[in-house]
Amino acid sequence: MTILENDKLIKHWNPLVSPPEPGSGEAAPLVIRFGALGDMILTTPLLRALAERHQQPCEVIARGNFPAMVFVNLPYVWSVRSIKSNKTPYLFNKQKQTLVDWLKTRPKGPIYLLQSDIISHKIFDRAKVKLTCSDLIVERRINEHVIDHMARLGGFTDDNGEVHPDYNRGCELRVTKDEVAAVQKQLAKLEYDGHDIVVIQPGFRKCMNIHRRQTKGKFWPIENWIRLIQ
Repeated sequence: MTILENDKLIKHWNPLVSPPEPGSGEAAPLVIRFGALGDMILTTPLLRALAERHQQPCEVIARGNFPAMVFVNLPYVWSVRSIKSNKTPYLFNKQKQTLVDWLKTRPKGPIYLLQSDIISHKIFDRAKVKLTCSDLIVERRINEHVIDHMARLGGFTDDNGEVHPDYNRGCELRVTKDEVAAVQKQLAKLEYDGHDIVVIQPGFRKCMNIHRRQTKGKFWPIENWIRLIQ
């Protein structure tokens, strides 16, 4: 894995996946999602389906360093380019400027923007590249699961415009044998080996902030989490 920071894009290459051959035709499918950990995991069904459709692994543009850890062992993602912030104005964001320059020189290929905000769309307007689809083109329905929305956005639908019954909705993370062994060693050191372990994340810091509780639809009272654990 290679990482370039500062004013340049943060770049990660999957050592388990070979990049497309130069001059092999259209560029790999490009998927953009500036989300948190759970948001990135939810993109894996779409990434897997796009890689199968185009017969080559996808490229991803994301935010922060963690997405590379989500995708590193997945055979259908070969590169992740990240910026530290997608909300900082373009004029003051060197990474956005570098991203736009890269998009301008990138060969033509399918591009899926999983963002509905105008700021993210302006990146591609500046690069003058055409999006295959985005959240503004295929809007999410009321109470629609995000996986189904992304499937429709990717065009994996039946004749009625609904998600195709053969579409694999399963999200996935993959770990290596060495990673499993390292965790087992640490659990044994803590005397937790042999026990069932359940990890619960009550919420990220923004939605748990007392000043944001009334505006964040994801907030769930901490008392409910305690009862769930019990």
